[in-house]
Amino acid sequence: MLPDAQLFAVFLGAALLLAVTPGPDTMFVAANSLQGGVRNGLIACLGILVGNIGHSLLAAVGVSALIATSPTAFDLLRWAGACYLAWIGVQALRSAWANLHLAGQRDAAPRPARAAPSAWTVFSRALLTNLSNPKVIMFFVAFLPQFVSAGRGSVALQTLALGLTLNLIGIAWLMGIALLTGWMVDRFSKVRWVTVTLDALSGLFFVGLAVKLFLTERRA
Repeated sequence: MLPDAQLFAVFLGAALLLAVTPGPDTMFVAANSLQGGVRNGLIACLGILVGNIGHSLLAAVGVSALIATSPTAFDLLRWAGACYLAWIGVQALRSAWANLHLAGQRDAAPRPARAAPSAWTVFSRALLTNLSNPKVIMFFVAFLPQFVSAGRGSVALQTLALGLTLNLIGIAWLMGIALLTGWMVDRFSKVRWVTVTLDALSGLFFVGLAVKLFLTERRA
């Protein structure tokens, strides 16, 4: 049960523009690709995919709208997500600092490379970060209903179909980001200064996302 063809065409155009516009998901995937290469970037995409499916389902049944109108629920999600992202970022920055310190000691024994996060760790990070981001909830509540045709069947099913379509378009773009960023990491990560730079960049990405999320304000 999709909206009429013209409305759906407009939706697809808007979805494509949104997908290629840099945002938190793009930064999150890039940061994970910097930490663990193509593999971790693609796993991050999977976590975001599952999270957005959850958002689509919640929007379809109206739960997201209830959360978006509750200042307390909004702030709890915002603070929890920001703290989690900040913690991830600080760990990456600490690793960068340790490697930088060793790089300045000529006689220091080589430091074993920091193990990339496991597949489950990356997936759970992506999923929890996505689900705890109130901006995503607000987006699904504000954006999808504009393309629902009340006279063409179930509003809930239309909302779900639009949400899944938006999700697939966005994930296709994010997978491209993961492949490009991860390829660069896999090719150059054996050089110590590159490792330090990658850890620092991923840490700054995560901390930046945390600050941005913490400063997010609820829109009535």
